[in-house]
Amino acid sequence: MIPKTTSTLAILALAGASLTGSALAQDAGALLDALVQEGVIKESKAESIRAKLSADYKKTSAGKILIDSSVKELKLSGDARFRFQWDETGPQTNRATGHTVQQRERLRLRLGTDFKLSDDFFGGFQLSTGQKGDSDNATVGDSTEGGASFSKVPIYISKAFLGWEPIKGLTAVVGKQANPFYGNDQGLVWDNDINPAGLSEKAEFHKLLGWTGPWEVTATAGQFIFQDNKEVVGSAKQNDTFLLQGQIAVAYKYNDNNKVTIAPGFLTFNNESTSTANLANSGSFTATNSSQGLQLLLLPGDYSTKIAGVKTKFLWDFSYNLDGKVRAKEVYGITGGAHSNVRTAKDDYAWLVGVAVGENKKKGDVSFLANYRQVGIAAVDPNLNDSDFAGSYLNVRGFKVGTGYNLSNSVVLNLAYQNAFNLRNELNTPSSLNVNNHQIIQADVTVKF
Repeated sequence: MIPKTTSTLAILALAGASLTGSALAQDAGALLDALVQEGVIKESKAESIRAKLSADYKKTSAGKILIDSSVKELKLSGDARFRFQWDETGPQTNRATGHTVQQRERLRLRLGTDFKLSDDFFGGFQLSTGQKGDSDNATVGDSTEGGASFSKVPIYISKAFLGWEPIKGLTAVVGKQANPFYGNDQGLVWDNDINPAGLSEKAEFHKLLGWTGPWEVTATAGQFIFQDNKEVVGSAKQNDTFLLQGQIAVAYKYNDNNKVTIAPGFLTFNNESTSTANLANSGSFTATNSSQGLQLLLLPGDYSTKIAGVKTKFLWDFSYNLDGKVRAKEVYGITGGAHSNVRTAKDDYAWLVGVAVGENKKKGDVSFLANYRQVGIAAVDPNLNDSDFAGSYLNVRGFKVGTGYNLSNSVVLNLAYQNAFNLRNELNTPSSLNVNNHQIIQADVTVKF
C-alpha cells in the first residue's frame, strides 16, 4: 500500500503535469493506473482526476495543438539563409564575348518535420524555396528563381517520405528523401541539396547483430526515379530511367576521439533514354541520352580526430567511370583526331581531398574548411554534382576554402571562396560543360530554428 503522504504528492505531481506538457500529462495516466491498482484511490476518483487534468491542459498553449494518437514523436525544424554571391566565369572559347560576372542576393527558407509513428513507421516532409533539384536558393529580382519586382517567392515540396524499421538497424524508405549515402555532402558526385525520389534500403549490421566492438558496417542501396518516359511511342519502346546506387560503409572507432570510415560504392543508370536533365542550378547538360556511359566506382571516406581538443576531419572522395570511353565519345563527342579532341585517362576519374576543423553548434563556435578537387570530363554526371563548385562544370580542378562563426546558438555567419580552372586546355566539348576559369564568393547569414 502506498502511504497517504506519497499519494498526496503523486496527485500534486499529476496536477503539475497538466501544465508542463503533453509528455508528462501522458505519464500521469500511468501513475493514476498504479494508484488505483494499489488501492490508494478509487477508479471513479481516478476518472475525475483524468477529466480535470485534461480540462486544465486544454487551457494551456500546448493543449491547443492536437496530435493524432498514432504519432509517438514529432520534431519541427527549419532555417532561413540570406546570401550574397559573386560569380566570374571564363569559357574555353570566345573569351572576348563569353566572359561573365554576376552578383546575386539570394535567400533560402526551409520548413520541415520528422515524425515517428506506431508499428515501427517514421516519416517526414519539407517545404523549401527554389525549384531546382540541387538548390533551394531563390535569387532576389530574378523571375526564374524567386520573382522580380518584389513579387512573392514560391514554395516547393523538397521532401515527402515514409520509412519502416521492422528490426533495429534495418530500414526502408519510399518517397522524396534525404540522400541516404555516406559522403554525399562532399559534393564531388552528389550535390548535398539533392533529395532523390524513389526507394532506399539500409542495413546497419552492427545494430542487427548486436556488435559492441569498434566496428560499424552499413550497407545502403537506392533505386531512384531519374526520368519518367512513355514506355511505348509508335514502334519505339523504352523504360523509365532509374539511378541505381549501392554502398558498403565500414567504420572503425579507435577510441572516443579517433574514427576512420571508408565507403566503396557503385552508381549507374538502368537505361540511357533520357531526353533532358534539368537538376543543375547552372552548368547543366541537357541532351539526348545524357545518362549514357555512367558506371561509377566510388570511394569516399574520412578520418575524424581531435587536435588540441578541436574536432578535425580529414576527408576524401574518388570516382572512376568504368564506361568513360563510351561517355566521352557518344555524349561529349570526344572522338580523337585533333589534340583538343583526344580522350585521355584523366577524363575518366575525379577526386577530392580536404580538411574540416571545428563545428558550429553554439555561440562563439568557429569552423574552417578547405578542399581541392579534380574532375574529368567523363568522371561524374554534371546534373548531380555540386552546383556551387564551378557551377557544375566538368574538366575542372580547383579549391574551396571557408569559415563559419556562431553569433548565437542559432545564428551562423559563413564565408566561402572557390576558384576553379580547366583541367585540359582547349578541350573540344560542349561549352555548357567546359570553362577556362570560374570563381565564386559567398557570404551567408543563417538562422536555424
